[in-house]
Parts: sequence; C-alpha cells; structure tokens
Amino acid sequence: MGYQHDVLSSPSGHLGFGTGVAYLGASGTIQAQPLNQTASSSVSIGLPLVGADFRYFPPLPRRVFEIDGSAKGLDFGGYGHYIDAQMDLGLLMRPLLVQAGYRFTDISLHSNSYPPNEINPQFKGVIFSLGFHH
Repeated sequence: MGYQHDVLSSPSGHLGFGTGVAYLGASGTIQAQPLNQTASSSVSIGLPLVGADFRYFPPLPRRVFEIDGSAKGLDFGGYGHYIDAQMDLGLLMRPLLVQAGYRFTDISLHSNSYPPNEINPQFKGVIFSLGFHH
C-alpha cells in the first residue's frame, strides 16, 4: 500500500486502513502452427487500491507469536476487479521472524476495445516467509 493510517494502535497490535497503487504488466504470444502465424500483445496498468491491515500479539509473558492479515482491492465496474488478501501466523525467535499463512489474489481486468484485452489470473495457497526482526 502507498499510505496507511492506524485507527487503533496499542502494544498488543494495530488496525489500519490505507490506499495505494498496484502495477500490473502482462504479455502473451499465440501461434497458429499450420499457418505459421504469431500474434503478441503486452499490457501495463496502474490500479488504485484501498484496504485494511492488522497485527495482533496474543497476551503471553513474552512476545513470541503474532497474527496479521491484510486485504486490499477495488471493483472497477465493467472493467473488472482486483482482490488481494493474506493471513499469517508468525513465530518470533529473535532476531528471526518465521511466518506461515495463506494468500489469495484474484484479478479480472478487461477492456471494451476491439479486439478486447483481458487478464484473469487467480493465485491462492500456503505461503512461508523468513525475516529479520529488530
């Protein structure tokens, strides 16, 4: 996200809302082998997004676990939509932070030109990450 403002913030976590821009680029080539013809196209687009983000530290004697998530996207009416959501559980083993979670991204964008340009990828699944925490 480009800008985020926390509406709730405490030592046990935060909740914030934000706005930003996602940049997408796609290209493709199709080939008709019997005719030995090919066609290619590329599209790049910047998309405005709105969303929310949170992080929660369960009340334990030491800050070892964290739960965080985010969701962002926007509906573009007759041109499609962009949705990205993620939920993680983190284990803090200073200075390392190990996270595991699930991410879902659904993009459906199309133009009303002829020939129409269209992109419809969907990604979903388990994710793992390793980071440094100071």
